[in-house]
Amino acid sequence: KLKADFDPSLNVQTNGFSLPPKTTLKVINIKADQAIKGTKEYDILNNPPANSHVKLDNGTEFKTNSYGRVDEVEFQPSLTKNPRDSRQTAVGKQGNKGDVGGHIQGCSLGGTCDNFNLFPQNSNFNNSAYKKWENEIRGALKNGEQVGKVKVQFDRSNPTNIRPDSLKIDYSINGVKLRKTFTNESSK
Repeated sequence: KLKADFDPSLNVQTNGFSLPPKTTLKVINIKADQAIKGTKEYDILNNPPANSHVKLDNGTEFKTNSYGRVDEVEFQPSLTKNPRDSRQTAVGKQGNKGDVGGHIQGCSLGGTCDNFNLFPQNSNFNNSAYKKWENEIRGALKNGEQVGKVKVQFDRSNPTNIRPDSLKIDYSINGVKLRKTFTNESSK
């Protein structure tokens, strides 16, 4: 048997970044209808605190990493259409050249323009592969099919970056569990 001295509290280097030790997420409950500009609720949804698990009373919830970046979102899609606003454009400008601000939960599927629900997306990805997936969900809802909760998880090579490299989506239609994995780049 090999025996090695190892300090379990030691930070491990990955891609040049130090990974923080596992932390417990602080649970924050939000009443969605109280998230009006100027309120604490609005600020949390638009400037998410680090190491948090935010639960909205409408069933949407999200988790942030130690840098306040959204790592995971769960939501129930619906055919409720919400308006877009300038926050979407602003988020697109935080990514790479040619990125746009894209929704995790599209406005046509009940999503909002709160920053937790937006991320810089390659414009081709936003208008092709991701749009195709959104259309699949929208079509199922319009056909009266049972669409379950959607879980989106982001992967970043740099945990401080707002722009994810890729995302994994778990969802179900009529009880059939499905998974899509996307890279945040042009499919051309």
